[in-house]
Amino acid sequence: MGKILVTKKNYAQYFHEHDTKFYVNKSMILSPSVKDILRDNGIVIVYGERPTHQEISSTACKRDTEELSEVIAVIAKLLKEDFCMTDQEKICYITKKVLERMEHPCSIS
Repeated sequence: MGKILVTKKNYAQYFHEHDTKFYVNKSMILSPSVKDILRDNGIVIVYGERPTHQEISSTACKRDTEELSEVIAVIAKLLKEDFCMTDQEKICYITKKVLERMEHPCSIS
């Protein structure tokens, strides 16, 4: 199978309108004019396969989980250090209520 030359005439068929990255797989060659167009529009060229929707969702979920863990840790630290709380049940209850007030989409059990 031959390589595909991506030019300014056909690059749109390999690019999704609202993307911030242009994925170049092993079968593609970018013309200099396409590289210029992408650079001028702030589009990052990524050499490799476009991630699947499932891979993107998994990465976002992992990031959300890490951020939630950080928020929980900060709340617990504040309650312990600034309010001298030691009762773990109270700390968990207050943390849960704070997260509910923040309308965080993740549930805490």
